[in-house]
Amino acid sequence: MTICSLNRSLKRGTVPVSNSPVPNSNIDFEKAEKRADQLLQSILTEKEREQLSQKGFIEVGSSIFPDRVYRIPGYPSVVKVYEQDRLKEYLCVQPVKELPNSDVVLMHKLSIEGNESKYLRVANRWVLSPTESREAGRRSR
Repeated sequence: MTICSLNRSLKRGTVPVSNSPVPNSNIDFEKAEKRADQLLQSILTEKEREQLSQKGFIEVGSSIFPDRVYRIPGYPSVVKVYEQDRLKEYLCVQPVKELPNSDVVLMHKLSIEGNESKYLRVANRWVLSPTESREAGRRSR
């Protein structure tokens, strides 16, 4: 994907992320997905489990920036950053090896909660212009 097509995808709000399985005879990916989902469910709060089930994402508040919320999707995609309920930027952090979706959700959640500054240092960031931010609209709760 070129930078131009990525920018067009960002403007449309759809950033394609590949999650095709990497062939590996040592891993039963289906079992890994099930274990990862069980772990995720055991760590999420009741509110986060509801969000994930009903809305397809969880929201993690910032410990550094007031009025900032990270929206972590339950599927492979970018993390959306909202400030004062407005979409401000996209963050992309991916594991080196393919992981089950639930493990990736947990990776984002625990990384943000555990060391938000480091998470932000390693993330690829796409900051929206003020016009793009206004056009993206407000965060629905």
